[in-house]
Amino acid sequence: MNPEPVAPFVDAAVLGEGEDVIPALAAALAGLGPRHLPGWRRAVLETIAPLPGVYVPSRPEFDPGAGGRRATVCRLIRPDLDTAQTVSAALSPHTVFADRFLVEVGRGCGRGCRFCLACRLYAPTRVRSPERVIAWSREGLAATPRIGLLGAALSDYPGIDQVATALAEAGAEVSTSSVRIESVSRPLLRALARGGQRTITLAPETGTEALRAQVAKPVTDEQLFAAVEAAAGEGLDQVRLYFMVGLPGETDADAAAIGVLVGQVQARFPVRLHVTLSPFVPKPHTPLQDTVTLSTKALAARLRTATRAIRQHSRAEVGEWSARWAAIQAVLSRGGRELAEPLLALSGAAEPSAAAYAAALALIGVDLRAPREPTRLADGAYPWAIVGRPAAFSDDIPRT
Repeated sequence: MNPEPVAPFVDAAVLGEGEDVIPALAAALAGLGPRHLPGWRRAVLETIAPLPGVYVPSRPEFDPGAGGRRATVCRLIRPDLDTAQTVSAALSPHTVFADRFLVEVGRGCGRGCRFCLACRLYAPTRVRSPERVIAWSREGLAATPRIGLLGAALSDYPGIDQVATALAEAGAEVSTSSVRIESVSRPLLRALARGGQRTITLAPETGTEALRAQVAKPVTDEQLFAAVEAAAGEGLDQVRLYFMVGLPGETDADAAAIGVLVGQVQARFPVRLHVTLSPFVPKPHTPLQDTVTLSTKALAARLRTATRAIRQHSRAEVGEWSARWAAIQAVLSRGGRELAEPLLALSGAAEPSAAAYAAALALIGVDLRAPREPTRLADGAYPWAIVGRPAAFSDDIPRT
């Protein structure tokens, strides 16, 4: 969604979903002979640049310093997901999802939260048929009983109850990513518990209904309580709650309200709570992309306010992200090709520290302590404006 920070290092990039363009890329590369031949790289770029979704940063129409309106590249989407079998290709104990067979049930989210990149990244929303998801999952059951269902808004998936119930009856240990508070269902929770899952992850995002409404996530406290009650009733007695701190319009009172809400959950239900506080980081292509972030000092203070309130009102475990790392993410999220120099300076370190990032970004005059605005080009456009509308793969998609 914003390839510009690494554009100087990239010969070509595919923007969007790869199922349809990867075969075309492979065919083009296979027809160009050995890579040691003179002019091979130039021939490759000339061959693949016309393909839909392919971005070649070195081409003059994408030069951010040339003046005038830059071309855009349509971000590729796969309209029919039932014809693309997106499941685990290999199982290994040496991965994050150890020996879990993953099945994608759909892409996109129709909720439209103003801070969320996922609903824009995979728009428009598309789903697979429950029958196809069940069939693919049963193939996975031949190798492992552990089935993971993936989707941006999993509990919104129209066939989730049918899929979860069928897999549970087949003896699968079903797991999911986080579920939407307002669409949690008993059949889904029952299937998760039957498969041995004890934890449910919910994201109220803020401590107040008013602030949720401002960011287009109109979830009520009562809906949260109902979701936790249903989970506890089905045996999921560990609840992870995710909140964001530093959203536009947020006050210290909003941050403190997180603690009050967590305390209410703990007082009403016999569950073990873990709370994660994540600083808000503006994302390109979202309605909040031009938000001016808080200074790291102000954001750190807001995080402390929320943490103290949680510990005052509950016994919940609390984890929080660093305000400094949030500042780094905000720079990378909304930056342009000017970031190539500091990224190159960091390339020798396997895992650069926040201090290393701060020193490297200082090379181009970025002060991580200060509030951050998005980078703009000389004509006022955002660097990521080169990413155009979503489109299906077709040989006749023009550059605009």
